[in-house]
Amino acid sequence: MEPERIWHVVTNPAWRPFTDADVPGYVILLACAIALVGLTIWTYVGSAASTPRRVGILIALRLTALLLAILLALRPAAAITEIPKLPSTLIIVVDSSESMSVKDEANFTRWEAVRRVLDKCGPLLDQMRDDQQTTVYLYHFARDFDPDRDTLNDDVKPDGKRTDFGTMLSKLYDRHQGERLLRGLIILSDGADNGTVKPALPEATRWRGIGCPVYTFAVGGPTSTDQKDIAFTSINPDPSPVAIKADLKVKAKLNAPGFEGRKTKIRLKIDDEVKGTEEFELAKTTDNEIEMTTKAPDRPGEVKVSLEVVDPPSNQVTTLNDQIDTYVTVTREGVRVLVISKDGWELQGIRRALATDKRFDYVEAIRASEAPGTPEEARQFDLAAQRYDVVILGDVAPEMLTAVRPTILNEIRNLVRDKGVGFAMLGGAYSLAGNPDIPGSNGWAGTPIADILPVRLPQKPPEGPKEPPLIQMVPTDQGLQQYVMRLDADRRKNQEAWDVLNTGYLRLQGFNEMGPPKDDRAMVQARVDNPREGKPLLVSWDFGGKEGGRMAARVIAFAASDTWRWTQPGSDPNNRALPRNLTPGSGSRWCCG
Repeated sequence: MEPERIWHVVTNPAWRPFTDADVPGYVILLACAIALVGLTIWTYVGSAASTPRRVGILIALRLTALLLAILLALRPAAAITEIPKLPSTLIIVVDSSESMSVKDEANFTRWEAVRRVLDKCGPLLDQMRDDQQTTVYLYHFARDFDPDRDTLNDDVKPDGKRTDFGTMLSKLYDRHQGERLLRGLIILSDGADNGTVKPALPEATRWRGIGCPVYTFAVGGPTSTDQKDIAFTSINPDPSPVAIKADLKVKAKLNAPGFEGRKTKIRLKIDDEVKGTEEFELAKTTDNEIEMTTKAPDRPGEVKVSLEVVDPPSNQVTTLNDQIDTYVTVTREGVRVLVISKDGWELQGIRRALATDKRFDYVEAIRASEAPGTPEEARQFDLAAQRYDVVILGDVAPEMLTAVRPTILNEIRNLVRDKGVGFAMLGGAYSLAGNPDIPGSNGWAGTPIADILPVRLPQKPPEGPKEPPLIQMVPTDQGLQQYVMRLDADRRKNQEAWDVLNTGYLRLQGFNEMGPPKDDRAMVQARVDNPREGKPLLVSWDFGGKEGGRMAARVIAFAASDTWRWTQPGSDPNNRALPRNLTPGSGSRWCCG
């Protein structure tokens, strides 16, 4: 259809609108015009060739020039306004769930308030139909929305049992996505999505993909104190997005008019799987704070997070707002690491490296004795619930772990073997083969952990030198091919870096005896002092997996525990190394070589 065209003259004056302050300027302009006339008369009066007719023509010409200058300053122009009449579509959808019958809109129910607004907008919608060729569709929705059935008319009542945004958005998209021009989708509702079939957010995103804006309008006010009702008003997952297996806090606010002081149980679900139930006291009429913590799923993607009231009271206005949902994106970023060790400089270095890096979800348990564990340690050692990606054992003995959880050694082995969880054991007074001079340091031989290590641990702690020597960590030819041993991508610079680390006070102070590699699958990446004949210092292998398509786990045994020395000041003469008698670990006798 041809658009309607309207022609009109417009101006854009070079000066601003007239004000009282402009009076002197306009007086001067008038004086200039009078002076121009006077000069013209004075010039030609007395001239033999001048006549009144000629003088009059000259005055008229000069005044015309002045008038044209003023007209040009007005900047006149001819404008054309086109009113398009392209066929278009506008969709209006009204929530017809049971909660819309609540009477809190200026003595009207929410449903009545919406109908009054639509009636008031009726002439405007009719004008859009007539003047703009806009087709207006009116729907209502609750549960199991069907656009063929659920058109809005005077007989519709707010009696639906759910506010299912997802299904409504999906069905309307399928119906109207082919329309030539979608002006918009207008949704009027009083509550959050509590549908169970389709998530609302992805469905709303589809509308953006076809260029149709979605406008949402909330109706209804807070429930008054004389109406008993428990109602969720907000939900906020933190963090969002969240890394896989990371801690996920779900915070919400709950109104409870008429139920102040009541204790109620709240259930947390992720993708309809129950993750926990806790009891909260509803101390306030509004904004009771709810906070529950769980673990994010171990698979990336978008998941539905739900909170719901368990056994809600039957004498409240409605039960539709006893549940609230939202969606959170689980990302691949984030490796959940458990480190168990005694406190010391080596642990501090691990902490600085991992706890400050957002790619890691770092969990630390400090154990230095066989004392019973704290409740927090018991929670950390519940490996199945915590879903760790990597477990690192530092300077600890087996009994220090089993005192907290008797089955933990078997659980670690099974996770590494069956689930592909990464594992590393570091050197220390109680690590690997142990130390005969330290009471309780009997080593890890014969434990489930020894099954997964790439080396054959000695059955009893070996004797070692009384004064541990400073050693060099020398990469093997195989090790230089691995990422762990490449300190620089350039081979020459990589060797120079290792030469620096193996010089002077930066050298490692002793190491643990580990025994030989178990078989050809084990890779010796570094040896002591000599890359071919030295004792193994860092050995790795891929353990488990393959059967049933399981992924093998990377397992590393590292026999040193003082790489903190590598963080000390460099060879600049203005820097000082720590005095030997103040060096942590100096003079210790756990290192056996």
